[in-house]
Amino acid sequence: MRCNILSTRNHRYWDLNWKETTVSPTFTREIACYETRSVLWEKAESRILKLFGSFEGLEAVELGSGIGTMSLIMALRGCNVTLVDYSEYALKRARQLFDCFGIDARLVRADALCLSDDFHSSFDISMSFGLAEHSAGVERQKVIDVHFDLLREGGIVFISVPNALSIPYRMRMFLWKLRSKHRGGLLPTEVPFTKAELTRRVIGKAKYCEVFGCSFMSSIISWILAPQLRSFYRLAKHAGSTPSAFDDYLSSRIVLFGVK
Repeated sequence: MRCNILSTRNHRYWDLNWKETTVSPTFTREIACYETRSVLWEKAESRILKLFGSFEGLEAVELGSGIGTMSLIMALRGCNVTLVDYSEYALKRARQLFDCFGIDARLVRADALCLSDDFHSSFDISMSFGLAEHSAGVERQKVIDVHFDLLREGGIVFISVPNALSIPYRMRMFLWKLRSKHRGGLLPTEVPFTKAELTRRVIGKAKYCEVFGCSFMSSIISWILAPQLRSFYRLAKHAGSTPSAFDDYLSSRIVLFGVK
């Protein structure tokens, strides 16, 4: 089996992105403040507590983790977390982030589709927040399937992807493409999802599934401040905690929640 779910072009982009990212104590506090107050976290937390009652002792894995902000929030609540990413730069930044909070994490440098069998059926929570959209064709289904393969029976999945019907997302991508010109045109493949596609791709895998939206208001802010990550966190920590009637339909990202 071919072990690269991302193209060489994608690998180059994300290595460059994480190499240039700095993780300072001030920035980590901004990240944590945003994530713990976000609509996404509120919805994810409520579903985890409903099924498991507590975070304590749960095993969670984040695929294509980047710096692993959601894993950090779960670890602070008692989860044992594993971060999987092919980029050594991403994992170095993740280690810096976790060290700022004195939290331990298992960091695995690997392609999500090439994890050993030891990882299968080992986790209570399997999640990704920006992975599946960077695959296409047959591998698009495989990257969805691997989330379920890693779960124990009764485990849960969170897969966050761009919303194909979101105007703020489309505008943000336009700005992102403009920004890429300053990197010699380097831009990763990114194909958004609809709710219908997400639901269709977990048939036979999930006993129960639903798709919910993140924050429409933070989507608007990311549209305006796409290149300014730090500015985004400072402003979105307020707007991101405000739910709206548009969240499930027009937010930049939608999330598949499934139970194995």
